[in-house]
Amino acid sequence: MTANAKMLKEVLDALHIDQVDLVGNDSGGGICQIFAALNPDRVADATLTNCDTQDNWPPEAFKPFVELVAAGGLSKTLNAMLGDKSIYRSPSALGPAYEHPEAVRDEDIEIYLRSTPAQRTAYPTIWSASSAHSTISPLWPSSPNCVSSRRRR
Repeated sequence: MTANAKMLKEVLDALHIDQVDLVGNDSGGGICQIFAALNPDRVADATLTNCDTQDNWPPEAFKPFVELVAAGGLSKTLNAMLGDKSIYRSPSALGPAYEHPEAVRDEDIEIYLRSTPAQRTAYPTIWSASSAHSTISPLWPSSPNCVSSRRRR
């Protein structure tokens, strides 16, 4: 995540952007926190929703995926999910990310796994998860389920 925060700084430097309003969700919230800690003078505002915090990286439910990628198994797994959509919907893959994984259409799985984020969302989007988010534990008193903070200028 630190590498992503440093990359964000490099992009902002290249675009000559001095200060930003950060919005982070999920792992992006963790990246925003690291960016803000390393570059406090560059952050005007921050909004974090259901995001990774402190000792919650990777979230427990995400650790098997991180291990899979580290072991070089991502390509094989993606191909398996594309070949058999029930793998995508299973509890050992992306099923836990959905309230009703059985309702996810095959076409949507194809779009999600084969397209780039820019192809998936061609319009402004605001998304927020509930406190029932599967990787955010209510037992973490210091972790925000939904936090909006505003720094005075």
